[in-house]
Amino acid sequence: MEAVKKKPQKENEDRSKKLCEDFTEILNINREIINTLKKEAERNADKVRLPATETNLQKAVTQNIIRPYTESQLSALYNNDELGMLEAFNLQYIEAELKGLAIKQHPLYELLMNYLRVCEKITANTLELEQIRKEYKVLQNELWTIETATVAGRGECQDGIMVSASHSYSKSIFHRSVFQSIVRILGNVQKVTYENHVLYSYSAEELRIQIELFLQTVINNCMTVTQLDKSAQVALTMQSEPLHIKPYLAEVRLCISILFSFQRILIRESQFIKETRDWLTQLVSLLLRLANFQDHLFILNHILRCPAGVGSWASCFVQTPLDINLKVSPFASYQINHILAVLAMILMPIKARETFLEDIAQNKEMATDALWVMVDSDGEEDEESTGTSLRENDLVALLNQLPLDDLFRDVLLIHRRDYQDIYDVSCITEYHILRFLAFSTVLLKIIYTGIQTYDQPRYNQFSKRLSRFIRHVAQYATDQWEQFLKIQSLEDKAMLERLQVEYDAFFLRTIYYLYSSQKLGAWQFLAVVPYHMVTLATLWKIFYFLHSSDRQAKDILNPLADEDYSKKIWEEELRAQFEEKLGSLEDAEVYYLLNTFANMALAREDKDVDFIYAATVDLLRVGFISEVTQESCSKSARILLTHLTSKYPHLLSNILREVKENIDKIGALVLYLYEELPLSIWKITDADLDLISRLLLNNPLVTNESKLARMILSRLNWDTLPYEVHCDVAILVVHAASQEPGIVNWAWQTILRLKLHISDKAFTEIGRVQEVERYDVLLKGIREQQSLASFVAILMTTWGHLIPLICSQGLSQLLSLQTQQRHEAVLFALYQIIPLFINSQECIINCDKFQTILVNLLNADRGYISMAKSLVFAQNTVLQQFGNMIETQIVNFAYYDLESPRCLVRLWMNSLVSVPNWNRDMGIIYLLNVIVRTGFFHTDALDAVHNILRDLLQCGTPQEQSGTISSIFKWVSSTSTNGSLISNSLSGYTWLAYIWIAVEHQEKEVTTGLWNELLVQLSKQKGKVNVDQALKKAASVVKVPIITSGSLCIYRWAQQALDTPIDHPLLPLLWQRFFTLYLARIPPSSIVDQACVGDRFFDGLVNFAFLKKIKRRLQDSVDYFQTKLDVKDEDNEELCKKQFYHSCHQIFRAFSLWLEEPRLQENNVLLKNLPPQYKSILLAYVMQGSNVSIRIKVHSNPSQVAKSVHHYLA
Repeated sequence: MEAVKKKPQKENEDRSKKLCEDFTEILNINREIINTLKKEAERNADKVRLPATETNLQKAVTQNIIRPYTESQLSALYNNDELGMLEAFNLQYIEAELKGLAIKQHPLYELLMNYLRVCEKITANTLELEQIRKEYKVLQNELWTIETATVAGRGECQDGIMVSASHSYSKSIFHRSVFQSIVRILGNVQKVTYENHVLYSYSAEELRIQIELFLQTVINNCMTVTQLDKSAQVALTMQSEPLHIKPYLAEVRLCISILFSFQRILIRESQFIKETRDWLTQLVSLLLRLANFQDHLFILNHILRCPAGVGSWASCFVQTPLDINLKVSPFASYQINHILAVLAMILMPIKARETFLEDIAQNKEMATDALWVMVDSDGEEDEESTGTSLRENDLVALLNQLPLDDLFRDVLLIHRRDYQDIYDVSCITEYHILRFLAFSTVLLKIIYTGIQTYDQPRYNQFSKRLSRFIRHVAQYATDQWEQFLKIQSLEDKAMLERLQVEYDAFFLRTIYYLYSSQKLGAWQFLAVVPYHMVTLATLWKIFYFLHSSDRQAKDILNPLADEDYSKKIWEEELRAQFEEKLGSLEDAEVYYLLNTFANMALAREDKDVDFIYAATVDLLRVGFISEVTQESCSKSARILLTHLTSKYPHLLSNILREVKENIDKIGALVLYLYEELPLSIWKITDADLDLISRLLLNNPLVTNESKLARMILSRLNWDTLPYEVHCDVAILVVHAASQEPGIVNWAWQTILRLKLHISDKAFTEIGRVQEVERYDVLLKGIREQQSLASFVAILMTTWGHLIPLICSQGLSQLLSLQTQQRHEAVLFALYQIIPLFINSQECIINCDKFQTILVNLLNADRGYISMAKSLVFAQNTVLQQFGNMIETQIVNFAYYDLESPRCLVRLWMNSLVSVPNWNRDMGIIYLLNVIVRTGFFHTDALDAVHNILRDLLQCGTPQEQSGTISSIFKWVSSTSTNGSLISNSLSGYTWLAYIWIAVEHQEKEVTTGLWNELLVQLSKQKGKVNVDQALKKAASVVKVPIITSGSLCIYRWAQQALDTPIDHPLLPLLWQRFFTLYLARIPPSSIVDQACVGDRFFDGLVNFAFLKKIKRRLQDSVDYFQTKLDVKDEDNEELCKKQFYHSCHQIFRAFSLWLEEPRLQENNVLLKNLPPQYKSILLAYVMQGSNVSIRIKVHSNPSQVAKSVHHYLA
């Protein structure tokens, strides 16, 4: 084969230099033309001076003047001579190879053919031997047969009786005819093995050695002449080989062609195929080290005309050297030009491939190993008649051989240093941008050729790969253009306009190439192309042509098509045409196209609001307004509209207007649409609210209009909307509820979400609150005793903001709400109102209406209606909601600008204990327990609780004075005159019990001196201990009323601890309180032998049984926490509480030891000698009665948040 002649490299560089000079001259002429036309436009502008910034008119004039370069003009910017030579080179290759005269007369060809024949004979000989062996095994089983024979005899015994007998035995029969056949078969085996196989094997080995010797001679001769180093890299030159080595390289090429020819015929000998490919690899590796560009194309042509599967063994033959960090312009690099040429050859149609693979095509039924037939989407068989096509994997393997990453590094001027890419934008010039766009245009055309070449469904994934390649090229061009505009300050405006026009033209080509590859999955890449750098006019053009019919698609490349596409897009003919087009597309293609429209809008800034609005309305019409497309496109359109409105929330107002005008066409789909739209980020305007009002007030309950209005109001984010909108919506909702009682429940839910009160902190100026008289809707509703109107009046007007009006009018409305069983609304209003009284607590505490409201709330769950509801379904009681409201207020004290919850705790405590018979009301007891639990970890709040309870105990209550009960909290320590130690303490109120028992102990036993005197009297008793008798003597000594022993706090602490659940966070502190009394030291002024009399409190049958119960409970607690600790970490769902369980386990173990250790009752015990399990430091504090805390992490019931108990005993 003759090589195609190529000019030397130096001449090629001279040509590139001349092209650059010609291009500079073209640019200068272009500038002169533009300046002349601009001056002419200025003279014809009625002498109106344009502003400093370029107006839309000026842009239009400019864009009408400048036309993008044609392909021939672009070739002056980037020219690849090698691409132009491909066609001629391919034709010459095909002619030379198909003639095959030199090949078939070559000694290597004869050797390979003989070697192949011998290999086939060896295979046939092996198959014949296998067949003979099978026959031998069959005859071997037939050589002998076994039969059963019987002999019989008869005789007379000596006694004259005749007897007979028989005997059966096996008899082998030898078949001589079979034996003769076996002898014949074994003779054949001997002949096949010793004669044929040895002969063929010897011949094959001899031929193989001759072939290797021949090839090695060719290789050695070539390496000797060229003095090639074995470690030489792959070569690429643009020059022909020297004359003295030309014969040797021609011989190498001829041998390669011969070996490739054997890859194109149907051969079953796998060993022969493997060996020929190994020899081919040796020759190709030699040629690549000496190759010019023609040799690379020569090898690639051979590869492209091999059977399917060639990519798995021959893709490595494709080598395209490329230097990193080129010293010359990348657009003048012969290496980059060669890569594009190789890419073009891979992607262009492969001529005469069927002719080269004629042998394969004739034996298709034998060559193919496919069990499945590929069909396209229409069910048609997707397999060509000859069966000679390349596989998709072959093309991918060949494409992967090209160093495309390094290629783009070079053309983008990205340098590689220390394995890091370094991009210096300052190196980019306007000339580089133009040349890069010209280069990219050539590259896009090559890729598009590949998409057209491999447009069959079996190449679907490869086509997608090429489409993705187009998208990447467009992205690179866009990124470089964007960076250039950010960094470079180009003073030449004409050049800047030229660059923009060329970029737009390049972008239009990109869109056209992707759009025209519809059936190949390319449309999915239309959506991800960067649309943010093209001009708005170009974007409108793209938008229009994507809507038009396919036969008009190529008009997108027409530079003379400069109509106003922003108006043409809404023409009725185009809309009907577009709807018909969508109906003919597959679902995936429809989504890709609509996604493209959405991403075009998403790529633009707010200044392009007209286009963004047009894209949004277009999606809305296609997905919901058009009856032709709404069924198939509504789902996709809803998703895309959600993305658009997420970036541009103001579009929700436009969508609402369009929906309002076309709701009859949209129907129930309007609710489907608004389920997904991000209404939470919508800042509704007065116009939007007016539309919503008309939808809500002018339509019946069951209509889509009414449902839409309610859905919108329900999904708005009220935290971000101004206070005035809240008020307007509240009035609207009250008005709607008065017209349509069927939406009352929705109205209540909506009002509760609004921030109408100053406590919501939607506003801070009290002057913005209006009087109720300004709202006729509210006044009318109050007169008609509409609960919603009363509720809104409290939250939104001065009736719920000014203290005098709250007490006179607001609380009256709350009472009205209670008469209508709106207790939840009352609690919500109290949550808002009560913080206003933080600095005026007496005003609300002493208000009779407020007391009545509290009583009604406490009694709400005791009515027949509430009982009936509780039987039907489980619900939170009003009392529980009341407690949750108080707890929320106390927890969020900082929300009210308080440093601690003390003021809130004091307000609620005083309010509740001001209710008549409060100490008998278990509801109030429950609420007091909630207050103590919530404020427990705030020292000043707990002090406020302590002081209030202490004052109540000291001053007494009317109930105490009337003698009805002996203690404010008879529920804590129900004492009786019979001295029983059985207590009625309620475990559900542990927090309040903890504080109250401590208060009573301090006031009744410590302050009066009764406790110390009791210890002295018990220490003086001899013999049988009588706690009641000692208590009477102590009471007489300190001159206090006599009480029974059952009311002593030591028993009440123990009983409360027994009644409290083991996992309660206060349980360790309850036991600590008990042991503080149990191990209390006798006053030092007394003359006694013992230091402690704690064990004497549990003498006697009843008391001893109580002590056993205490010991058992402590041991149960130890076992419980040990069980928690034994759970493996990987199986432990409460791993975060492990430290808490560990601390509790140690504390309860110490408590159990304290109770069992008699030495602790003695005077001479030395605590530091006790084992560590006794917690001697804590024990010392307990025995001294000091204010000590147990520092363990606890998890409070409501929040499960770890806190530390730091409560110091009073």
